[in-house]
Amino acid sequence: MRNDDRIERAAHCLSGASSLTELRVAISTWAPRFHDSLNEAMRPGARPELGMDIASIPGRGALAARRGGSFFVGLGSRGGRERRFTLAHELAHVLLNSDDERMLVIDGETEEDLCELFARRALAPPLLVRDYLRGAGFPVSLADVDRFADRFRLSLRASLVVLDEVFPARSPVAFAAASWREHPRGDGVMGMRIDVFAADRRFFLPIDCRLSTLGYHSLEAWSLDGEVGVESRGHDTDLELRSWRRGVPAWVGEGEWAARRHFAPGSNAKADERGVLCRFEVEGLSPRRSRRSPSVRHAPVAKVPGQLGL
Repeated sequence: MRNDDRIERAAHCLSGASSLTELRVAISTWAPRFHDSLNEAMRPGARPELGMDIASIPGRGALAARRGGSFFVGLGSRGGRERRFTLAHELAHVLLNSDDERMLVIDGETEEDLCELFARRALAPPLLVRDYLRGAGFPVSLADVDRFADRFRLSLRASLVVLDEVFPARSPVAFAAASWREHPRGDGVMGMRIDVFAADRRFFLPIDCRLSTLGYHSLEAWSLDGEVGVESRGHDTDLELRSWRRGVPAWVGEGEWAARRHFAPGSNAKADERGVLCRFEVEGLSPRRSRRSPSVRHAPVAKVPGQLGL
């Protein structure tokens, strides 16, 4: 298949999807086929194999605009490995908007989510990820996450998103990346808030939640004061992690953590925020069961809801 045929056929396949489920399947099928091209695609200039002309622009963002039979893509000159993810994201916009007869109407937020999916599948194809994990084992340390990111030339945050999709059914550790910021709703409360996480399906770590809200008080305090690049270990005793399991609103207890300070990527060249990459030991946490009233006939029942408010 010639490169220009690949662009045309991928765009035609995506535009022919009649449902979001079908479109996601098409994206997951076609995105890995651009893996090699994206590995060599960072230089500015005409890139017919990607259906675009690339130019360097200031900052970390990107933009895509149709120009005749091709697309102009401005790619931020800063951002390190995130530039590759951004370029893959913009390629998805190109493919989704190349065919004017697209069957499915999608809103802007949905299209952004689809482009994120395309970027993950293109840069870290599931087949290559599985092959890597079979040989190297699943990450259990910060260094293991670094090696995974190096293998697929991903940022640490993108790596955690990819790993979360293939996390083992049960793992002794979980990972999260957080940055110092206020909640997106603009309540003015600053904190070291979770950006992405990777964990087994016992838990989830709410995006935008503060580390201290989950009980990692010493971790949040440590992350705010000190030199970037430094790693440390600690222990917190009052943990409450939300649960996926029915009847278990939270996993509670105490646990060790390891973390490394860094600068989190901001939305523009001046928005470097203090961040932290975290490893949590979670195997020792215990389920906190829902408090349910006993089922006793002919007796009054006092209902006491057990809810975890984060």
